[in-house]
Amino acid sequence: MDGVLCGPQRWPVDPTTLRYLPADGMWMYNCVGGEFEVAGDANGPDPIRFDLAKRVAAHVDLFVSNANDYLLAFVVPGRFESRGPWMLQSVAFGKGSDDSVDDFELFLVLDGDTYGLWSVRFCLADTPLGRYFPCQFSRRQW
Repeated sequence: MDGVLCGPQRWPVDPTTLRYLPADGMWMYNCVGGEFEVAGDANGPDPIRFDLAKRVAAHVDLFVSNANDYLLAFVVPGRFESRGPWMLQSVAFGKGSDDSVDDFELFLVLDGDTYGLWSVRFCLADTPLGRYFPCQFSRRQW
């Protein structure tokens, strides 16, 4: 896995679509096939995380593809009576108070896994290349 180079391209965001959830300290908006959630306060989204969200959106298909490859290394979808690929539901930038400004998490659903929500966390590699690699996955049931 080569990771994803999250270059300077940024996906534009229509500011009228942003909405603030004060109880969560998150700004939300719909973007390229999923909902994007960016930590912030009543004054606006965290500018560093918001910039990362726009750069990730410009390459979201590559991130979803890397997340699928990563999950397939550990998970057999047939065990859940499901079939792939995992599809993007949302992306979170700074959901936890200890989250690095360079990390983010893709939330995905798998066709046939009715109550499952999968997530893959991406971390910035400690290299001069600036590539993001999947570093953790989880599954929740709701």
